[in-house]
Amino acid sequence: MKKNYYIGLFFALLCLSSCKVMTKIYYNDHSKVDDGEIWGSNLNSFFIKSESIITTSSSSVHLRDELRIIKDKIIKNGEVVMKDDQYYDYALVTKSGDTLFLNSAFEIWRYQNKKSKLSISNVREYFKNP
Repeated sequence: MKKNYYIGLFFALLCLSSCKVMTKIYYNDHSKVDDGEIWGSNLNSFFIKSESIITTSSSSVHLRDELRIIKDKIIKNGEVVMKDDQYYDYALVTKSGDTLFLNSAFEIWRYQNKKSKLSISNVREYFKNP
């Protein structure tokens, strides 16, 4: 009887932990380092350990859904990036592994080799205090 209880508890915990939506948010606080901007030509800098990179996460389903919509818009309407002279303040990595980049004005979005200017104000709430 106890064995069945523990097996049931294990599967319940497994389901709860795997059902949690997670978006990892990387913020580049370039005020901490002179000339610390991350340019489109060097986006891997978000993922190198640095005192200027602040990392947090969100389990919001709303944010996940918004990022999926944004990604689809970029794929459909975005311009192909040959040389990216834009700098980015945020990197967003979804649970599925998609990575989107965003500037501080919340207007320039990049996904893979495409970028687009989008005014998506309803995602700002997730970035007030990274």
